[in-house]
Amino acid sequence: AHAHWTVDKAKMSKSVGNVVCPLDISDRFGVSVIRYFLLRSGSIVDDSDFSLDLCVSKYNDEMVNTLGNLLSRCIAEKIMQSESWPEFESLDSEATHSIETEWMPKLNNMVEDVSECYENFNTAKAIETVMSVLRD
Repeated sequence: AHAHWTVDKAKMSKSVGNVVCPLDISDRFGVSVIRYFLLRSGSIVDDSDFSLDLCVSKYNDEMVNTLGNLLSRCIAEKIMQSESWPEFESLDSEATHSIETEWMPKLNNMVEDVSECYENFNTAKAIETVMSVLRD
């Protein structure tokens, strides 16, 4: 047994006329949108449902808003005035404490969890793990 893609919770079928052409989607939204959705929502075990609205909203929510917002903040002019990353030792003690006690354990756990997901071919769970940390 293997997983299938459905469309709006119905089996994809040429006779029904609900087959999705990835080339049409990539022409309209770009190939990154469809690639991200397939990795984010696909499974080799369970059926996965395709919805164009869900495809676009997942990409916008996670890649544009969550990841894009983080990158924008990281390269903001106020932070990157010297065009280099601040040295860890130059951070104030409160920021250093927060990084050491809160963020480093989360990041270390994330690396372990994502590695396990990749070993099990579960890219959807790997992406959700990363997005969960980024939303914190």
